[in-house]
Amino acid sequence: MLKRSILAGCAIAGAMAITGTAHAVPSMNATAAGTYTGADYLGDGVPGTDLGNTTTLTMGSSGTITSIPTNYTPAGGASAPNTFLTLNTINSGETFSSVTSISLVGLTASPMADFIPNFLTIVGNAGTYAFNVTELFISSVASDGSSITIGAVGNLTDGSGDYATTSALALINFQQSGNTGAVQGGVTLGSPPSLVVPPSVPEPASMLLLGSGLLGLGMLRRSRA
Repeated sequence: MLKRSILAGCAIAGAMAITGTAHAVPSMNATAAGTYTGADYLGDGVPGTDLGNTTTLTMGSSGTITSIPTNYTPAGGASAPNTFLTLNTINSGETFSSVTSISLVGLTASPMADFIPNFLTIVGNAGTYAFNVTELFISSVASDGSSITIGAVGNLTDGSGDYATTSALALINFQQSGNTGAVQGGVTLGSPPSLVVPPSVPEPASMLLLGSGLLGLGMLRRSRA
């Protein structure tokens, strides 16, 4: 009986130790900004198609990270050391890749579900990091159609396992000089997100359900009166 108790105690202690180790994995506190090459766009058949009339945007297949600050400040938070930089150094000149095409059909300023695994893959000195997208939204569009910025909500994962998977947000910008010719672009990634995401617009079914509930409450009050 005593032996069983000792074994059970060891098992519990071992499980707690394992759990403690798992909880000790730090979340990524990361920022990465870079430019990509080979961006392209597809129009909707309008003559003289430009970014203002495009229906699909394609990121460049590869790019270079140009800057990562040593300190990172999430929205509304205090400045903190960028552990993504200090524990797994990614210097200027490291690369990222993407094979992503973004459809603008139906895309609005509110986040919409669009699961895209490995949206961005960042290759650093000590590991590979993947940004997996769960939602997309239009962040801004220039009045003359010369630039579009797309927001991508998701998570950043560390292939080496040094960091826990952390929520992330990226802004992908496409620019076209004079509304003609080649498109250039860049991406800024923050994990955790460094800006506030606009709230999702309620679906029609949700609005109908809410309206039905309010109507029911009104009828109940009238019957009681």
